[in-house]
Amino acid sequence: MVQWLNIPGIRAAWRAARDASVIAPHCAVTDIRQCNFADLRARGYRYVIFDKDNCIALPYSNTLHSLVKDAWAECLGAFGKENVVIVSNSAGSCDDKGFAEAQSIEQGFGVPVLRHPSSKKPECISDILHHFSITQDDAHRCVVIGDRLLTDVYMGKRLGGLTIHTQPFTEQGDATTAIVVRRFENWLLRTVAKPLGFPPDPQ
Repeated sequence: MVQWLNIPGIRAAWRAARDASVIAPHCAVTDIRQCNFADLRARGYRYVIFDKDNCIALPYSNTLHSLVKDAWAECLGAFGKENVVIVSNSAGSCDDKGFAEAQSIEQGFGVPVLRHPSSKKPECISDILHHFSITQDDAHRCVVIGDRLLTDVYMGKRLGGLTIHTQPFTEQGDATTAIVVRRFENWLLRTVAKPLGFPPDPQ
């Protein structure tokens, strides 16, 4: 499923043009194999929010990428399936009629896909809080992992959680718009939106 126009993402781009800090991740990694999920859990983080395409799967694939299978298992073992959710701007969004795509992904990955029909990333904060049955006061215990600065990282910063930026597996099969915007985002990451480093452990 290819996502359609993302107005929230466009608004995020205008905001980032004025203040690049809103898309500066706390940590940048090649992929989730570099994430120590047991350590994150021990430090006080309780919930993990994943992007799907080019983060844990190839673009528009509903199968976990073979490279990250062990890391995925480590994450689920540390946090529990009930505390992990996939947030996509296609599956689970207003583009996903009857949430058929979300259901297909849930079967393939074994964790929920967020339903957010009224708003796309990066503005589906309330949907995430509702999904985990937490308040904004608990949002700093969330970890947001994804390959996009203007959606995943910006959403995580607005949420108040820890943001981890990954590099895409491939551009093959990805949407042209996503390729162009991601290249611009990575240029920003190299030039002005430097990773911030881990924040203090959540209390």
